[in-house]
Amino acid sequence: MLADPLVLTRDYTTLTANAARNLSLACSERAADHSSYRTNDSFGNDYNFRVAHQYGRTRNRFTARLDISGIAATVADPTLYAQASQSCYVVFDCPSVGPFLTLNTITNIAREQIVGVGSFLVSVGADPTLLTRIVIAGET
Repeated sequence: MLADPLVLTRDYTTLTANAARNLSLACSERAADHSSYRTNDSFGNDYNFRVAHQYGRTRNRFTARLDISGIAATVADPTLYAQASQSCYVVFDCPSVGPFLTLNTITNIAREQIVGVGSFLVSVGADPTLLTRIVIAGET
């Protein structure tokens, strides 16, 4: 089980802002296959972080998901506000049995995947517009 409260470190730099602050999320739900953590920030945004695992006959799945919801200005008229939400998650989908000869091999493959995804996220920190270009402009 993860710690309660769960602390997420947020650190980013853009041309207009520097932000380095921790987000402390209290445990809101614990079950055999998942845990959820929640908090609200000073702007009224609701953060929900969920960590889950699912063991199947042939596949195992591990997920970490952060949902944020709140009120945001509309694109058409910035003086009008509407309910908005966004999610970001990582899924590890692994075979429960298969071509892996040792646990060490599975561990190394998982580390390679984490490094690959983590390197991408670090590049987002270095270039804050990277995700914007992908999500909004559809760059691939």
